[in-house]
Amino acid sequence: MFRHLSLLLLACGLAAPAAPQSLALRNATVVDVTDGTLLPGRTVLIDGPRIAAIGPADALPVPPGTTVVEAEGAFVIPGLWDMHVHTFNNNSLQPPNTWTLPLYLANGVTGVRDMWVKPGAQAEQVRAWQQELDAGSFVGPRFGAIGTLVDGPPPIQKSDTVSTAAEAAAFVATLAEGGIDFVKSYSRLSPEAYHGLVAAARAAGIEVAGHGPNSLSTFEVAEAGQRSIEHLTGVHETCSSQEQALRAEGVQAFDEPGRVVSTFDPAKCASLYARLAEREVWQVPTLITNRVWTADARIEDLLLDEGRLYTPTWEAAEWGWVESFLAWTPPDDRAAYEALYRLEQRIVGEMHAAGVPILAGTDFGNPYIYPGFSLLDELGELVESGLSPLAALQAATLDPARYLDRTDDLGTVSEGRLADLVLLDANPLDDIEHVRQIRAVVMNGRLFTSDDLARMKQEVLVGHYREALAQPAPLGVQPLDEAAAERLVGAYRDVDTGNEAEVVLDGGELRATFGDWVDALEPLGGSLFRVTGTNVVYLFQPEPEGPARGFEINDGDTVMVFERIR
Repeated sequence: MFRHLSLLLLACGLAAPAAPQSLALRNATVVDVTDGTLLPGRTVLIDGPRIAAIGPADALPVPPGTTVVEAEGAFVIPGLWDMHVHTFNNNSLQPPNTWTLPLYLANGVTGVRDMWVKPGAQAEQVRAWQQELDAGSFVGPRFGAIGTLVDGPPPIQKSDTVSTAAEAAAFVATLAEGGIDFVKSYSRLSPEAYHGLVAAARAAGIEVAGHGPNSLSTFEVAEAGQRSIEHLTGVHETCSSQEQALRAEGVQAFDEPGRVVSTFDPAKCASLYARLAEREVWQVPTLITNRVWTADARIEDLLLDEGRLYTPTWEAAEWGWVESFLAWTPPDDRAAYEALYRLEQRIVGEMHAAGVPILAGTDFGNPYIYPGFSLLDELGELVESGLSPLAALQAATLDPARYLDRTDDLGTVSEGRLADLVLLDANPLDDIEHVRQIRAVVMNGRLFTSDDLARMKQEVLVGHYREALAQPAPLGVQPLDEAAAERLVGAYRDVDTGNEAEVVLDGGELRATFGDWVDALEPLGGSLFRVTGTNVVYLFQPEPEGPARGFEINDGDTVMVFERIR
């Protein structure tokens, strides 16, 4: 099975199903995310990119020539949104992360808000992707909004900077014709530059979203009219009884987590919640990003995350400093970061209860954050923070549509809406973890079955190791993680010849034996290994949990495929 698939992918690159003229999802349960109502036994008719009709399966006729998906037992929800991603590598100046695009769809994420797209070539690329989506040739999510980052000097990222209101106005003027939807404010903006930025953006008809500047209280950010605040920036300090001292000393929450937690003032924070709700300042807490730094973020768990399997080795190789941080941070400091994270969960739960609007986002582009996979994790984090499964689901469906002012197109499974849908094998309102049980995805009216989604994920892996082989020396060798390697140990059989191989872990080294022949395997990262000193690459296919189901051997010309037999 793997051999024929791999040869096809290597020959043709990314493959995808053709867009049907019309599509029917028959006898499904439609989940109304506005109030949690379940509508069983429904047929959803899709004509082109939109939902044409929804009705009882025994009463709604299916037009001749329609592609029918028998969806009995499936739950249909709107496509999910990740409202904080970074597709472009504006710090490293590498090409955009196009490998991420099919992975979003494979996890049911049909829309994203990108927080740092530069006007010009990058914005034009996003528009080109949208045109390809409309034409039925793009395998990835729709981009609901794109923003450009600006900071005060010296910038934290490799971004533009402004110091005065005049500079802020000049910067906004460069965006007006550049296809940019919003300005992403950042942490080192001065009060003058920030207020100048907000005024200029309002005059230009674009929004401000991003960090609350370190120099301002979150009350001031809310009054200024910022549309969304990311990562709860500024909220911790604003809720502290020592807010003025923290700002005067330039202390942020992560600098002194114990101090921020111990000075948390519930009454002050309740007042802030009321102001944020009144001003409708959306919050994108990105809890999953913050959790990486807590005492619960065990290194072995980070290394075994399914999303890491699909991350290019050259990117994952840059995350070693995080593992070192987690390994060497003193227990008391780790406990303080854990306490800060629990406070963030409390704040998110209290915000939601107070009517502050919440959006699901991940901050993909950070270590151990994965396209699509981490959005599903984030929904779990929101529920753990006190949101109901319905509220968490709304934060990734209905509420993004509200935020983008596109409820006529997106956010619900309704007639006339764009057909961005996910079919689940279990009810997500019973358990938010059921969003992982994806039977199919419909993107802009185009059906991707579970087999299609599995193939797309496999294509990402193939692309990674083809790129690795193209390197003069195929990447650096990464440390072997024995816990992960143990999942690869077992007996395998070549699907063509029937020859058997045994993969063993011997003295901390992974080896593949073929009778009297032994390949010593060096880890390149993730599921990629190479035979020591060669360009022969092993690609294992581990399950999210449990042992690998097989592996491929590729020398650039020939592919051999082995399936597990025990």
